[in-house]
Amino acid sequence: MNAHKVTKTIVKSPVIYKPVGPYSQAILADKTLYVSGVLGMDPQAQLVCGGAEAQARQALDNLCHVLQAGGASLESVVKTTILLARMEDFQAVNQVYTESVWRRNTPLHGDKCVVYKKLWGGNRLVT
Repeated sequence: MNAHKVTKTIVKSPVIYKPVGPYSQAILADKTLYVSGVLGMDPQAQLVCGGAEAQARQALDNLCHVLQAGGASLESVVKTTILLARMEDFQAVNQVYTESVWRRNTPLHGDKCVVYKKLWGGNRLVT
């Protein structure tokens, strides 16, 4: 039996924060890009001020940079998962995603939102 060997390449964006753990920002496996959890942190790995809404905006910006580094864009995303620390943040975060150019241009997209009581480092969300 001939098994297909998958070519894997680590993807790094020089624009966003370095990973805070032993993982890659993204992995390109053949022609599919798998992005790790993206946080609402600035390039110095500090959480942005302004709560979940500001973190969501920063996370989407960071996601764009990682996708670009992997040769992709938001328009090529087929699924996201958002982890929220507080359900009370859902409306604000959902509004950020709804208003983004990405969501207006790519309506056929799978989303999932899950509430976790405690996220790493005081994060209010991970996308």
